[in-house]
Amino acid sequence: MRIGAAITNFGMPMELSGRDTRYFIRIDDTKLGSNEKIPVNIETDSWDLPLLFQIGISTEAFKNETYQLTVAVDALHPNNDKESINVGFEFGFQDLLFIRGGYNALFLQDAEGGLSFGVGLNSNMVFTETVVQFDYGYKNFGRLKNIHAFGATIKF
Repeated sequence: MRIGAAITNFGMPMELSGRDTRYFIRIDDTKLGSNEKIPVNIETDSWDLPLLFQIGISTEAFKNETYQLTVAVDALHPNNDKESINVGFEFGFQDLLFIRGGYNALFLQDAEGGLSFGVGLNSNMVFTETVVQFDYGYKNFGRLKNIHAFGATIKF
């Protein structure tokens, strides 16, 4: 069993600044000595980043030499939205083929996303202990439509 927690976007308020907030203006054409090179900075408001507390747990529901089933659950508590839960599973066959699925943002109305699935394939390279891993994932992400993710990993 694995348990994890994270706090993200923890820190000071953000505020825009830098070269794009600096301009040069002419204050008054009627005054002697006024010119177009008087520097000014635009004052911007600060804002807090959305703080997110997340805690999750995963475990192997069953595992033997041929099959394994891992299940995972995350609970999210953002300071700018309502709480939600993510659930997922991974079914592995002989550490070679993996089938994955999950649902994100359970109990969150008007959430972008939802059901996702994917597959993975591990392969040992000939005459070495190097493992090549290929992964594919699909998710219907609401306004962003269909998202396809591909991955390739070499483990040596």
